[in-house]
Amino acid sequence: MHLLSPSESNKKETDLLPPIPPSSDIIIKKEIITNLEKGNMPVVHAIILHRTDGYSLSAAINSFRQSGIGTHFIIDKDGTIKQTANTNKYAYHIGKIRARCMEEGTCSAEEAKKIKGFGWAPTKIHNNEKVKKYPARYPLNTDSLGIEVVAKYNATTKTWDPATPQQKTAINYLVKELQATFNLTDKDIFEHDKISYKTAGEGAGLYVAG
Repeated sequence: MHLLSPSESNKKETDLLPPIPPSSDIIIKKEIITNLEKGNMPVVHAIILHRTDGYSLSAAINSFRQSGIGTHFIIDKDGTIKQTANTNKYAYHIGKIRARCMEEGTCSAEEAKKIKGFGWAPTKIHNNEKVKKYPARYPLNTDSLGIEVVAKYNATTKTWDPATPQQKTAINYLVKELQATFNLTDKDIFEHDKISYKTAGEGAGLYVAG
């Protein structure tokens, strides 16, 4: 599968979509949702892994259409990959980011004091972070691709549906292709809940590094 880089955005829309590999069991379907695409994305720094909190692909697609919020790719239970936004366009899929240096214990004393002074203030923290350059900060909507898998959250047990074997195969395939296309490494793959204020475990257990 070849995914064209953002620099090739002068080509027609269909040229920006990944063709189905003829020798692969992976199925990729194209269903671009134009209101997901919020603007040009000249560089891709990272990939963010999400779960839908729903039972079906169709429900997720409907949500994407109605809300204008969603990811570039969504993977059904059977491993089918659907591309819903072009890879040279950014989409709203992350929300406010956490302070990376605080989460990872790498802040300078001055920066840590500043961030702690915000208290519980995600907007202030996000605004402080977004002016930093990646990888000093976590990825933003404007420099990352989102991959979502169909899976439901159980509020009683506080657990997410595990990825099916087919989903795991598709995720690893897609991530590797995107890494090759955009010169990314496993350090550029993030679980949504680890970088933003989301339900714990949302992005866990989806991608096997290496």
